[in-house]
Amino acid sequence: MRIFGLIFLSIILCLSVGFVSCDDEQGGGLEQSSIDIASKAKVRSVSYIPECWDGKNQLPAPYEYQTSYWDHPYSSDVVDTCQYYFSFVYSWGTAYDLQYYDRLQLQYRFAPDKYEDYHDMERIPESEWHNIGEKYPKELYPGGIIKRKDSRCELNIDAHHLPKAKLNIRYRLLHCQYPGVWPSDTIYNKILFTEWRTVFLGYNVVDNIYGYTSTGYLYFHVNFPTDGREYTYSVFVDSEQLMNKENGVYTCKKNRKQGRYEISAMMHAVIGVNSIYKSGRIEGTYNENSSDIYVNFTPEHFQY
Repeated sequence: MRIFGLIFLSIILCLSVGFVSCDDEQGGGLEQSSIDIASKAKVRSVSYIPECWDGKNQLPAPYEYQTSYWDHPYSSDVVDTCQYYFSFVYSWGTAYDLQYYDRLQLQYRFAPDKYEDYHDMERIPESEWHNIGEKYPKELYPGGIIKRKDSRCELNIDAHHLPKAKLNIRYRLLHCQYPGVWPSDTIYNKILFTEWRTVFLGYNVVDNIYGYTSTGYLYFHVNFPTDGREYTYSVFVDSEQLMNKENGVYTCKKNRKQGRYEISAMMHAVIGVNSIYKSGRIEGTYNENSSDIYVNFTPEHFQY
């Protein structure tokens, strides 16, 4: 009986140890499951991640196949309704990728007088860029975003929807979930949009002569001969000198329906060891319909 009692006690002890061991394993499993669920809750769900993403850097900019500035759309089957167009034709990723990146964000910048190469453009402060539609026409392009109309990587924009000025233009593609709701999630933000593509039509600069203007202001565009000489000038409107110069263009509010303006210029040339200075002047009038005033100096204007 003692032997049977010992055997029975041993069996009970083994079963107790076994139950305790199973409870520990189940408790650990539940704890690990809770950790997995908590970690998954922190992961931001994205409907589609393009295959071209390397997992750490910003998505690459679209390839600029062609950018045109002319009096008709790029494709002949697009209905022609505007006087002049900007047409952007690009390629990027796969056809499947482009289903999720079907919007472009288009921005412009007033170009300076001096030439800027591609590396200069990369260092331009973000504050100098403006979304299309920021001032006009606001109802068409909220946030400067334009949706592609079909499967073609082509966008035709009325040139009148951009300012009448010399411009730099850039664009990028946006994920269908842009702008997103998790701005602190750096990984998520890497695929919300691509890098910017700066348009290289005419050495970065496009002279948009068909753009919009504000008739309540006068804009003086002054040009000089490209002969290697140095030119400086001042603009006077109704005998008052203008001080406000934005992106190489003197600007003033039109306080009268009509009046006079004068551009006074100085030419500096170095011939041998001698410096030569000559002055020139151009006068004109403006009226209630005047806005952009173009003044072109020639060498004949500098005689004295």
